[in-house]
Amino acid sequence: MPIGPFTTYAPPGVYTRTTQEPVIGQLLGGLRVPVLIGVAQESLSQTDFEMVRGSSSSADTPIFGEDPSGRWKISGPDNNPVLGTQNGTYTIFKVRNFPIVDGEGAGRVTFDVSKVSVFVNGVQTVIGNVDGTNGLLTILTQVSTTDIVSVNYYFRRNDTTVTDNVSDQVSNDSATLITSKYEIYNITTGTNDELKLFIDDSSISNTIVLTPGIRNALDISNDINAALISGLSAVSVPDNQGFNHVAITAKNNIRIGSGNANGILGYNPGDYTNRTREFRVFQGPIVDGSDGGITTTDTSKIVVIVNGVQTIPVSVDGLNRLVTLTQAPDIGAKVTIQYWFNTFQDTFDYLPNSNVITVGDVGISPGRRDFLNGPDFIVINNNDQSKIIWGTAYQVVSGEITNNTPFDSTQITALLVDDRVYAIETKRYTDVLTNSVSTTKFILPLKPTTGNGRDTPLGLNLFNSVSNGRIDLPTNRPDLITVHIGKNVRDALAKPAVKVVEADSSENSFTLKDPVSADLKAFATFWYNTIVDDLYTFNIVTTGPSGTGRFTVSSRLNNGAAIMQTRFGVKSSLPETVQWPSGVESISDAFHYGGSPVSETVSITFDSSLLPATNASFSNALSEPYDIYSALSIFGGIVIDGNPPVSVDLSTGFSAKLLGQPVGTTLVFTASDVVVLNIDGININSVSLTGLANLTAVAVAINAVIDADTQTHTDLSSTFSTTAPNNLVSVVTYGSLEILKISGRNTKSLNDGLFSNVKILTPTLPGQTDASSILGFSPNLENYGNYDALNRSPVLHSSNSGP
Repeated sequence: MPIGPFTTYAPPGVYTRTTQEPVIGQLLGGLRVPVLIGVAQESLSQTDFEMVRGSSSSADTPIFGEDPSGRWKISGPDNNPVLGTQNGTYTIFKVRNFPIVDGEGAGRVTFDVSKVSVFVNGVQTVIGNVDGTNGLLTILTQVSTTDIVSVNYYFRRNDTTVTDNVSDQVSNDSATLITSKYEIYNITTGTNDELKLFIDDSSISNTIVLTPGIRNALDISNDINAALISGLSAVSVPDNQGFNHVAITAKNNIRIGSGNANGILGYNPGDYTNRTREFRVFQGPIVDGSDGGITTTDTSKIVVIVNGVQTIPVSVDGLNRLVTLTQAPDIGAKVTIQYWFNTFQDTFDYLPNSNVITVGDVGISPGRRDFLNGPDFIVINNNDQSKIIWGTAYQVVSGEITNNTPFDSTQITALLVDDRVYAIETKRYTDVLTNSVSTTKFILPLKPTTGNGRDTPLGLNLFNSVSNGRIDLPTNRPDLITVHIGKNVRDALAKPAVKVVEADSSENSFTLKDPVSADLKAFATFWYNTIVDDLYTFNIVTTGPSGTGRFTVSSRLNNGAAIMQTRFGVKSSLPETVQWPSGVESISDAFHYGGSPVSETVSITFDSSLLPATNASFSNALSEPYDIYSALSIFGGIVIDGNPPVSVDLSTGFSAKLLGQPVGTTLVFTASDVVVLNIDGININSVSLTGLANLTAVAVAINAVIDADTQTHTDLSSTFSTTAPNNLVSVVTYGSLEILKISGRNTKSLNDGLFSNVKILTPTLPGQTDASSILGFSPNLENYGNYDALNRSPVLHSSNSGP
C-alpha cells in the first residue's frame, strides 16, 4: 500500500521527488506536492583528512568549535584572570589552549584578529582584540546567557624542556687498577719493561719504562710515580694473604694499553676502571626541541653541567636516553643534564569538527588502515569538542533507556588511575650472555608507571609537565621507585631506603647505586597499571536514589562475569587480637579514588594469616669491611631464646658455611630441577632434585653426590670420596620452616694453603633448570672459610734474600 509519495516503507530521512504536469495556460490549482514533516538526522562524512598526530615542527594544532562557557573574564589581570559564567555583560573570554598562534606552522604567537573566528548562534561575530600570549579574546557583540558561542583558533604543541640531576650515577669508587700478580717482578729491558696507560679517557697513551732487575711492588710504584704523568699515582698494597701488589690510581679513568709489561704485572690490554661517563636521563626519548617530537643525536641540543661548569658531551643516544661525556666526573661531582622530550605520544588529537560520531579508517597515507577503532583509539565528544584518543582511555556510552533518568555519564563517573604496590620482592638481573647475576640491577614484577600525581615525590609542577594528563604512562624515573634492602620485608622496611640511580620501564628494571650482597633481597614500592581492553556493562537491578538503587557490573573480558561483588555477612568480633607489624601504620592498604563517596560501613573478614608469626632475627647495621684485631676478637654474649650466652672467638679458623632462607617443609620440583655447587674449589656434579619432597631428602641427595666425588683437589687435600661420609649438608629447624645448611670440609690454618668455600653455581647443561631459589638460595651466592677473621697487621717483606 503506498504511503505518501512512496510505494513502500522508507526509513526516516530527507527525500526528494519531482512531479511534472502538462503545460497549460491556467493556474495549477489541481497540482498537489506532498511534504512530510518530522524529526530527522543528517550525518556528514569527510575522507582523507590530513591530521598531525601529537605535536609537529611544521604544523600548528587547530581547534574547531570550542565552547567558552565558564571561561568568561570576570576580573583580575590578563595573565591571571578570574573566570566565570556569562551574565550578559562580559565580552572577554579565555580559550583552553594558549598561547594562540597564527596557524602558519611556525608556532608564532598572534595578536591578529583575522587568525581567530568567533560565532554567536552560528553567525560569525566581530573580534575586537586578540591577546595571544594569555589566550584572551574580546568580542564586540553583547551575548546573553542563552546564546551559543564557539571559537576557532590555533595553538602550538611543544616539546618540553627539563633538567635532571644525575649525580647519583657518578661512580663512588676511585679509578684504581691493581695488578693481579704480586711481587717479585723480574724486569728485562726490551722484553717486559714498558707499561702503556690511557689516563682519564684520553685517546693518547702514556708509556712508562720500568727499571730492569728484580723489582718489588714498591719499586714498580716508584717508577710509575717518577714518570710524572698528570693525575696518575701508584702505591704498593698488600692482599689478605700479605702479598704486595701494584695499585695505580687516576682521577677519572685508567685503561691498560698494549705494553709488554702487562704479562709480568698481571694486566690485560683493555683493562678499564670503567667509572661512569655515560649517563641516562629520566625522560625519553631525547628530542631536538623543534616541537615535533623528533629523536636527536645532536650534542648541541642538550646542556651538561658538571660542578657548575658546562661540558660538551661526546655523544647523545636520544632513543636510549644516553649522554656520554668526554671523561668520567670526579667522585661526588654534581652532574645535571638539560634536554628536550615530548609528552604528546599516545595522548589525543583534536578532530576537525564537533560531534563526530565515528572515525573509520586511520592510516599513515590516504586509503590505508593502520590503526583500528577500539584497540588503537576511540572517539569522544566533550560537549563541543571531538577528540580522537590514543593510548589508555575510557568512554562511557549509554545503552537502552526506559522512562527513567538515563544511566550514563551523568550518573557514572569514570576515572583512570595507577595503582601502587608496596615493598614487593624483586629478582636479581641475570645477563643472558655471561650468565652472571648482578649485584645492583633488579627486575620488577610489573611495569613501573608515573602514578596519579597524589603523593608524588616529583612535586605537582614536574608531575604535570611529565605526565601531560596521561595515565598508565611507563616511567624511567628512578625517583619514582623506592627500594629497601633486607633479609625479608620486615627487616628491609626497618632500614632506610637505598638510592636508585636508573630505571628502565622497557625491561621493568632498576639499578641501585650500591651493590647488594647475595644474602639480601630488594623490596620495591612503585606505581603500576594493569588496565586491559575490556567492556564493562552496568545493568540496573533496582531503580532509585543512592541507598535504594542497585546495579551490577559485568566484564566482557571475563565472559560476562560479574565483578566488584560485595558480600554482606553478620558482624562478629575477632576471637583473637590482630598483631599488626611495626610501622604498618605508615603504609596504607586501601584507597578510594575519585567519584562521590556515600556513607557506608566496610567490614573486613580475615580468612587466615597471610604473614604468620616469624622467628626473631637480627642483622647488624653496618656492612663490611670490619676492623677486627686479636685484642677485640670475641664476638658474643648473644642470648637466644633465653639460653646461656653464646660467644665466638674470631681469631680461630673456620670452614665455609652457607645458609639459605627459610622454606616450607614440603617442596615441589620439576623433572629438570637441579642444584650445582662448588665446595672447597671443586665443582660438584649437578644434583637432580626430581621427586624429592623436603629439605631432608635434598640434604641426603647432595651428600651422596659429594661423597662420591673423586676429583683431585688442587690444594692437595684428600678427595671427598676418601673422607666420606662428609655430612656437609644438613637441615636446621626454624620454627615451622626449615633452613638448608651447606658447609665446606676444609678448615684453613695460616700456612696450609687449603681452599675453603661454598658457592651456588648456575646449571649449564641442556635441559637443566636452577632450583636454588626453591632451596632458599640464589645463583652465585658464596661464602668463604679462613684461618681467622682478623685484620692483618702490616708486614714488610724483603725483596732479596741471601745466605
